[in-house]
Parts: sequence; structure tokens; C-alpha cells
Amino acid sequence: MATANVLSANVLKQITGISGKQYKKVAWHTAELVVRQFLDVQEYMNLIHQIISDCKKPDGSIAFELIDFSCRVNIVATYAMVELPEKIDDMFYIMYGSDLYDTVVKVANGRQISSIYDTVRSYAYETKTVNSDGEL
Repeated sequence: MATANVLSANVLKQITGISGKQYKKVAWHTAELVVRQFLDVQEYMNLIHQIISDCKKPDGSIAFELIDFSCRVNIVATYAMVELPEKIDDMFYIMYGSDLYDTVVKVANGRQISSIYDTVRSYAYETKTVNSDGEL
């Protein structure tokens, strides 16, 4: 019986390119934008918690209309080295009126970005089911 070759953790890290915080510089219009490519587990969890917190209403239910906006703002703020404006209308314009978000998610790990959206939406729908009168 043949024995299976087991790949060591070091080999897996080398193949996948895991080597701490990875940044990439990209041209964004007239500026150079520095974007994180990958978050570690704690940063990932903190980001999801922040998005959910931003979308919670005082009664604990989720403001579904804020999910996409909160995801965009928090993803850009976490992955990109940028200072976002304080005014929500200015942030809204930047998220939907420019290609900043699109530029950031092209650099960031796509699986991680998808997982963030999936996790937040799953939580939101579970919360809605629990907090509603049975209507979705």
C-alpha cells in the first residue's frame, strides 16, 4: 500500500503566498493607492462585526438598505490605506459615484470579499426571521 505524501504547513504557505500582510500599490486616477490583499482572521471577524453593527437599528433588527453601503465603506476603510470623509453623504458619493470600491476589490482577495458579503447577508436574514412575524 502506497503512503500518501503529506504537504507540510511551510509548503502550503509557500505555494499560497501567505507571508504576513500583503500590500499592493495600484494607480487610481492621479493617486497611488495602497491596498491590502488579505486580512488575517481577527481583522476579518472585526470587519464583519463592524458592518453588522453599522446596520443594526435600535431595536436590534437589521437595516437591509444599509448592508451594501456599510460593506463598501468598511471594505474600503479596512483594505485600502485611505482616509474617508466624515460626512455620510460624501462617503455615499465616493462609494457609488467613483470607482474607488471597484479598484479596492480588484486587489483584495475575492474569496474573502465574497465571504464577507455572504456572512453579513446570512446574519441579516437570520435576524430578520427571528425578529419578524414570520414574513421574509
